[in-house]
Formats: sequence, C-alpha cells, structure tokens
Amino acid sequence: MKAYTILRHRAGAPVLLTCEHASPRIPLRYGTLGLRRAQLPHVSDWYDIGAAAVTRLLSTHLRATAVLATHSRLVVDLARFPDDPFCVRPHSRGTPIPCNKGITRRERRERVRRYHKPYHDRVRAELRRLSQHQHVLLIDIHSFNHVLNGERRDTDIGILFAHDRARPLCRKLRTSLASSGLRIDYNKPYSAKETAGQMLKMHDEPRVQGIEFEINDRLLQTTAGIQRIAVLLGASISPLLSPS
Repeated sequence: MKAYTILRHRAGAPVLLTCEHASPRIPLRYGTLGLRRAQLPHVSDWYDIGAAAVTRLLSTHLRATAVLATHSRLVVDLARFPDDPFCVRPHSRGTPIPCNKGITRRERRERVRRYHKPYHDRVRAELRRLSQHQHVLLIDIHSFNHVLNGERRDTDIGILFAHDRARPLCRKLRTSLASSGLRIDYNKPYSAKETAGQMLKMHDEPRVQGIEFEINDRLLQTTAGIQRIAVLLGASISPLLSPS
C-alpha cells in the first residue's frame, strides 16, 4: 500500500495542497489494530470527514498538485513529527488502541519508514519543484468535530498559521471569505503555533508560505456542502496565485 496519492503531479500552479488525514483505511498487515469498529464509533477517530473530497476539488479548481495520505491516522499520524508521542497514538478519546499501546520502538520506526517518511519526502520534492522559480503556497486541509466533549465549536473555518509572517496572507483569505456568512477565525479550534502546526513546521522553507484550513465537519456532511466549501476556498485562494 503506497503511502500517498498524488494528483496533478506536473501542475505548475504555485500552490501545493496536502491532506494527512484523508483516509480511514488500515493496511492489511495491521488488521484492525486490535480494535472492533464499535470501539471507535466516531468516523473522525479514523480520518477527517470531507477533507479529502475538498482537497480533490480544490486540486481541480486551482489546477494544483495535491498529496493525500492513503491510510488512517491511527496507523501513523502524518501531521505530527515522528518523535511526537501521538504520531502513533496509544488511545483515541480514552479508548486504548491495542496494537499501538504496546508498540515496540522497532515497529514504530517501521511505520514511520513505510508511511510517514515517503509522504513527507514527496511533499518536500513537490515543494522543491514548485519553488525553483517562484514562491509557493502550502495549504494543508483538515476538518474538525463540530462537537467535542459535549461542547459545540462555533468556528466554521479556521485559518491556521505557525508564523506571524503568514498573518498578511491569512488576513487576505479571511477578508475574501467574510462574505460567505461563515465564522472565520485565526488559529481555531487549534493553534498552529502549538501542536496543530507540526505539518507547517516540518515544511518551513524560505520560499514556502504555509497555512492550514480547519473546516467544521458540520459543513461537510453532504456532497453539496463539500462542493460549497471547496468553491469558497478556491475563490479565496485563486487571487493569491496571480502575478501581482
């Protein structure tokens, strides 16, 4: 099982789309990680609802290269550094994941070798290709639970950035999205200056400007909802790619 799917791998648009939590699949070698599906009833434990579909639509709309994971984050979380304790998470919402809880160092290294490293190597290769003659926008796509631990989260789309130098870009995106009637927030429901920003920090390069979109999964429950969000994001990103 390959670690990633790549779309429009020769596209020249100065943007790279990434989606680390695109798939709920568990490679056959890991069975069910010792879990019964009923133990983790929330599909969002396995992957980000709607994130892959939004990424694919944006790739078409922007004519941009996209890299998407092919396995569940329960195998190895590509949005975290390899040495992060939750790169291979021992539990999800308090439910132990048997094959992760007692994982050996050797097996952990093997999962990183099989899935984490190839994915990020490909992201780096695409960023190098695209940034040879231009600055590149790295856009990481995620979704989040609209209710967590009984609390409703009011953000509709979070624009996450790890460095203040990205703030002007984020301001333009927020201004563009303001007419949608959605609530657009910076660094919510997570802050990219903290744990949520590990993907952006892994690919922090001089000619790369990185941001992350966190989309409320309440907006991604239907095909029409997914299409609406993809169109809104595409319309906000497109002007940033045009030569000034």
